Formats: sequence, C-alpha cells, structure tokens
Amino acid sequence: MPSRKIAALALLLTVSLLACSACARPPEISGEVVMFSATWCGPCQSMHKIIREAKEQGIPITVYDIDDDKALSKRHRVTAVPTFLKLDNRGREVARRSGAMSLEELRRFAER
Repeated sequence: MPSRKIAALALLLTVSLLACSACARPPEISGEVVMFSATWCGPCQSMHKIIREAKEQGIPITVYDIDDDKALSKRHRVTAVPTFLKLDNRGREVARRSGAMSLEELRRFAER
C-alpha cells in the first residue's frame, strides 16, 4: 500500500512541476509578424515609426526586445536585429527576414 501512495505522490509532483514550468515559459506567438529588436540597434529604432503605421493599417505585429526576451530570441534562433518572422497559427515560422524594410515591404512580408 505505501508504494501506491508514493507512486501517486510522484505522479502528482510530476504534473505540478510540468504545470509550473509551462507558466514560466515565454509567451507563445503565432499567426502574426514578429519583430525582434534592441534598444541599441539604430535600424530597429528607425523601424518603430513604420511598425506603428503598419499596426494602424491593421497589420498584426508584435515587437520583442532580444535583451528582455532572451529565451524567446534563442528559441527562434535570432542572431541579428532587426529580424522579422512570419508565424502561422501554430507558432511555426513560415518566413524570415533580417534588416530594416519599408512599409510596403513589411505589408508584403505580412501577407505571405
């Protein structure tokens, strides 16, 4: 009987740990364009006006700072900024581009 209690407690502990680690993960991003940026990056800073205009036109874009969101940057293998990812609804990368771009280029990228 004690071994059943130990097994049950072990299972409960495992489930609790899995739930806890899920809460600690960075937010999932999907179905949108994501820009990885940095405060020290000149081209990134020049993109902020274009990003604001794109959002006003209804293009869904989320900006992450690579210094603030290191785990997310690492998971998406971001090695240069600015880097743009187009993600499907499951969070899978379907397109990638590094470097600044015009509003029209960003619109075409988002429509992929």
